[in-house]
Amino acid sequence: MKRKPLELADKAAVISYLRSRSLEWPAAEGGCWEWMGYREKEGYGRFTAEGKPRYVHREAFKAFGRRIPDGFTIDHLCGNTSCWNPSHLEAVTREENTRRARNAYWKAFLRDNHAALNVLGKLGGSVIEPVAVTR
Repeated sequence: MKRKPLELADKAAVISYLRSRSLEWPAAEGGCWEWMGYREKEGYGRFTAEGKPRYVHREAFKAFGRRIPDGFTIDHLCGNTSCWNPSHLEAVTREENTRRARNAYWKAFLRDNHAALNVLGKLGGSVIEPVAVTR
């Protein structure tokens, strides 16, 4: 029996399809809905629908009734690029997404490199830019 192709306009079918290929972590462990299908090397989930490759997080965002304005991208607030939990996703400008990623990199670097943190403290500066995260 041939399976009916997934239609992106059918939001309930998209959500059902994504859930059937995902692992949902409990809230105590982050609450991510992790795509277990094909992932790019950066971890972003992909699938094919209507003859085109699609990003899981973008299609999930839209299936839950949220809009992605032109020129915007989807930021994973949880930092897990294979997550498609809509409460972990936010539409932001590319500039904001880049700023947040850079801040996350520097936070991790400074956490693991106390000498660098001490030098920054003595210089009175920071490499981390203030970012407002809205949920």
